[in-house]
Amino acid sequence: MSEPSTLNAASRERVIISFRSRVASRLHAEALWRLGYTGKGVHVAVFDTGLGHGLPQLAVEERTNWTDEEDSDDKVGHGTFVASVIGSRSGCLGLAPDASLHIYKVFNSKQVSYTSWFLDAFDYALLKRVHVLNLSIGGPDFADRPFMRKVDEVVAANVVIVSGIGNSGPMWGTLMNPADQPDVIGVGGVDDEGRLADFSSRGMTSWELPDGYGRVKPDVLTYGTHVLGMSLQVLVESAHRLHRRSAYEQGAGTMDLLGAAQLVTEYRPHASVIPPTLDLSPCQPTGAPVLGDGYMWPLCAQPLYHGALPALVNLTVLNGMARVSSFSRAPVFSTSIAAHASLLEISFEHQQLLWPWGGTLGVALRPTSAAAAFEGLIHGVITFELKAVGGLNAGATSAVSVPVVAHVVPTPARHRRLLWDQAHSVRYPPSYSPRDNLAVTDEMLDWTGDHIHTNYRDLFIWLREQGYYVETLGCAFTCFNATQYGALLLVDSEAEYGALEARKLRHDVMQRGLSLIVLADWYNPAVMKTLRFFDENSQSWWTPVTGGANVPAINELLAPFGVAFGDAVLRGDLSVGGLAVQLASAAQIVRFPVGGWLVRAASLQDEGAKIAGVLPFMRVRRNVPVLGLLQPRAPGAGRLVMFGDSECVDSLAAQQGSAPCWWLLQALLTFACDGRRDPALFPDHLRLLQSLGDSEPLPARAPTLSSAHGDTRSAAADDANPSACLLSRLGLTPAPVGLGRAEWSSLPDEPFGVLAHWPHAAAEPFLPDLSAADLTMARSIAPDGRGAEDSGAGGFGAAHLLAARAASAALVLLTLGAGLFYTFARVRVGTGGRAGRASGGSRSNRGQPSPLKGSRQRGANSAVSSNRLHAV
Repeated sequence: MSEPSTLNAASRERVIISFRSRVASRLHAEALWRLGYTGKGVHVAVFDTGLGHGLPQLAVEERTNWTDEEDSDDKVGHGTFVASVIGSRSGCLGLAPDASLHIYKVFNSKQVSYTSWFLDAFDYALLKRVHVLNLSIGGPDFADRPFMRKVDEVVAANVVIVSGIGNSGPMWGTLMNPADQPDVIGVGGVDDEGRLADFSSRGMTSWELPDGYGRVKPDVLTYGTHVLGMSLQVLVESAHRLHRRSAYEQGAGTMDLLGAAQLVTEYRPHASVIPPTLDLSPCQPTGAPVLGDGYMWPLCAQPLYHGALPALVNLTVLNGMARVSSFSRAPVFSTSIAAHASLLEISFEHQQLLWPWGGTLGVALRPTSAAAAFEGLIHGVITFELKAVGGLNAGATSAVSVPVVAHVVPTPARHRRLLWDQAHSVRYPPSYSPRDNLAVTDEMLDWTGDHIHTNYRDLFIWLREQGYYVETLGCAFTCFNATQYGALLLVDSEAEYGALEARKLRHDVMQRGLSLIVLADWYNPAVMKTLRFFDENSQSWWTPVTGGANVPAINELLAPFGVAFGDAVLRGDLSVGGLAVQLASAAQIVRFPVGGWLVRAASLQDEGAKIAGVLPFMRVRRNVPVLGLLQPRAPGAGRLVMFGDSECVDSLAAQQGSAPCWWLLQALLTFACDGRRDPALFPDHLRLLQSLGDSEPLPARAPTLSSAHGDTRSAAADDANPSACLLSRLGLTPAPVGLGRAEWSSLPDEPFGVLAHWPHAAAEPFLPDLSAADLTMARSIAPDGRGAEDSGAGGFGAAHLLAARAASAALVLLTLGAGLFYTFARVRVGTGGRAGRASGGSRSNRGQPSPLKGSRQRGANSAVSSNRLHAV
């Protein structure tokens, strides 16, 4: 459908009327109006492109301009469209016709905005004490600290913020910020038939990676689009689950505003959690029900067993009693059957103070040694109690019970157990990691987490269907026992490896029989240089921290085995036993020892030389080695598999039309874990009679890429550019309502979710053959089970409008319905682009073409803006 800005007035009105009619019908608006829920008394801030003139049907309280333009006029049409959907009072009524609108122009006519503009506008919204804030932006940058902390402050001041989770589905791990924040109501979409919309982004959140596990998001779903909210508890408790859809796809399910209206009349402030139960009853690898309903996929797709790394879950705690709460009774787990008490250990991590309006409870599940031969379901319950700190309900308590069902099986055989290295995946943000496939020009960032449950979820499904058990390693190589695993999977590794990790890995392969499977990707400093971009907010150039994979680090790790990758960037087909595998921006093998099996591609295109400007065309390289198998000669040693590309196991590649290579992966796993080579795919004539030793030097790290933790300039910018807003400079920055500055400053600096790090017991290094000095070093780099004082526990106001303004809370309900549609409506009826950050670190309500071919770019930290407040 055409976007409103391209339509004439009559056509635009028809679009709006048609859209509002469908919305009103699906959300039962007329029934809610008859109950008195018209939005009366509710002040709604619309952060958008401004508002057009000559609209008497809208009750506009105030119009302000925070951009670099001279007035608050809507030159795009989108802000006008959204405001009319929410609050039109004549003709086809908006969903909340009696709501008072506050128009904040935060996007200019180019649909670009900056963090500093938002910070100023947020402060003014606090000063005006709006009730609901419709925030229609999105991007993958959850490390824009000034922006995120301001969102926390706004929510703590009793303002409900709602944001769409994004339009990057069906890929998992594609949530947008700020919708992925615990204190923002993040909403996904369903289609006209009530099914999960294909475009709706999926969880889990990626803040907690690589050492933890993400939270459930979205919170709720609604038709076609987006949600504005009153009370998350009311929404969640009245929602209807979609059949055979995971919590990480749908949250609590599809919204039911009539049901929510009923709950509003009965509501009493209390605490609750998302998800409300931890039912890990077995489900199919695809999520289809077996004994359970598959709601907790992917966690239900693999049973628990003794000896495994802990299964991690983050529960979002909702607290409707007060802005700040504490644990008056710590979380404990008890089993329903006394005989099962010794079989399952559950440990917890949380901040003692939860704010604003909730937080996160990290849960780690691990069967004990007594369960080594146990098979069955263990039923139990997690219980804890929260106490309100300050506010109208000071001292009030609320007990929470979370039913648990854990599926436990006997410890699997070693050759069926795989370990996925998540610890060495560099995430965005804060690091700028480029895409793995350079031919994909609409996505410049590798930002979906590289987790076995996000962009490698199809691989996880396939592995489980083949009977493999996959555990995720979120810590250094020194913290796992290699004798328990058949193979360690290093897929698209981007971070550095410590010297002790390299020594430990060599010992594990040569002495403990651990096999190693490496799926690399391209690395070329000249190509990386072409992917630089200039960030306007920080006034600096941003350079990738690595290539598709960190080949120099991988080569150092593999040096003891005589294996190395080169810096060519190659594209084409590889024939293995007469079957073809597609290669996309792959690396070639340039070192391989005698006795190994080496598969060469007959011809590949060198896309790296063209991208780097070395050649004006793609030259053809012939007889290029890209796949190798190696059996070290040491007795009892594991095996090595080296492949220069991960494209054929990446779900994103499959979504873009590339064929998966499960047949090849099966052969590689059979070789690595079982020691059986398929002679049809790897015949004897492929075995090297002399080692491969390219005379050219191996790829070196670019000067700006020496840090494993990302671009150090971005970290410096975080420290050097504290948020400076217009109202701060004028001395008008309001303190959070009802919370003094002393109390505010005593709260955690980062009110984010607990990361559920590895418990202390799982972090003990397994280095029996190393020196005492090495062992001491290993303990220093092993995960330390960071406690609550080191990690925040943010959350969102589950029912804070009800608690703080009981008289007007019910009137927010229709405004809620109006806002539900906004962000996704923007894409499908509005601007037609993805929610994303525009180029130069700006925030945008539309995916904008950038110097890097329309891809998302890093949202930089705030810069002091020179704009003036224009009141209209």
